[in-house]
Amino acid sequence: MGKRKKPTLTTEPFPLLEWDGFFWSGNIKLPVWEGFQDRLGPYASRRARKASDGTVKLSVSPLDEEKQSPPSPEQAAAYRYLIAYQQRIRDSMLEAIFDEYPDYRASYIAGYDLDESDETLPVLDRPEQLKDLIGLSSVLIHPVVREGVAYVGYEFGCAWEEEHGLGAMMHQDRVVTVGQADVAILEWIAERDAKPPRRKKKGPGST
Repeated sequence: MGKRKKPTLTTEPFPLLEWDGFFWSGNIKLPVWEGFQDRLGPYASRRARKASDGTVKLSVSPLDEEKQSPPSPEQAAAYRYLIAYQQRIRDSMLEAIFDEYPDYRASYIAGYDLDESDETLPVLDRPEQLKDLIGLSSVLIHPVVREGVAYVGYEFGCAWEEEHGLGAMMHQDRVVTVGQADVAILEWIAERDAKPPRRKKKGPGST
C-alpha cells in the first residue's frame, strides 16, 4: 500500500497548508527577516552559516484538532496583519528582545565562565544589531482571539540559548512577552492576555 496522503487546505489568504497531525503547516517568506540567521534546522538550529532568505515555517492551530478544522476568520485576520505589517511587528519584537539582551548576555557569560571581552555575544548599541545573533524559525497562529484578531507566536533560534531558544507572543504589533521558545507556543499566555481586567468591587460608601 502506498503512503497515505496528508490532508491539504487551500483557503484565502493562506498559502497551501498541509495537516501535520497537530497544525495546518506550510512555508512563507517574510522579507523583513532576510539577512538574519537561517534557523530552519531541527528545533530552530542553524541549517547553514549563510543568512536567511526570509523563509519561515507557518503553523495554524485548529479550533478543533480532531476535526482538523480550518483557520478561523480571526486567524485569517492575524495572517493578513502579519504579512501587511511585518516590518512594524519585527521592529517591536527586536526592541523587546534588545531590552532583555543585557540580561541574556550576562547569564551566558556567567554560565560559561567567560571574560567580559568575549565576542560571542558582543555589547549591542541598537536593536538592528541582533541580526547576527538570532533568526526566525517559525510562526504559529493561535486560536485565541482579542478584538477580532488571533494571537501569533514567533519562535527564534539565538546565539545565547541553543537548547531553549527564543520566543515572542504577539497580538498584532504589540509584544505580549518575550522569553524562551516556548513563549511562542504556550496558548495560556495568549489566553491570560486576552481576558479583560476584572473590575474592582466597590466597597461600602464608595461612589
